[in-house]
Amino acid sequence: MDLRWLPGTGATVTRHDHATDLVRRYRDDVRGAVLHDPDVPDSVNIATTLAGLEDAVAATADRARDHGLATVADLRGRFDADDVLAT
Repeated sequence: MDLRWLPGTGATVTRHDHATDLVRRYRDDVRGAVLHDPDVPDSVNIATTLAGLEDAVAATADRARDHGLATVADLRGRFDADDVLAT
């Protein structure tokens, strides 16, 4: 991650070794998980955006289950390679 610009914002940074530490820490604030489709890698971008709107996290179905997170939205099977916009 690029930390060169962050000190100028005045923000405090706390580093965590594992993203799952954050799930445990903020578990009471997370409504659940938006499941991305592992067969469509770009679906993680949609899942991340939707998760931000829904007070959720983007996750695989296995990760959500491992952490006891309810499914807020399931993107599996909703997109295929033809749905991805080329850049």
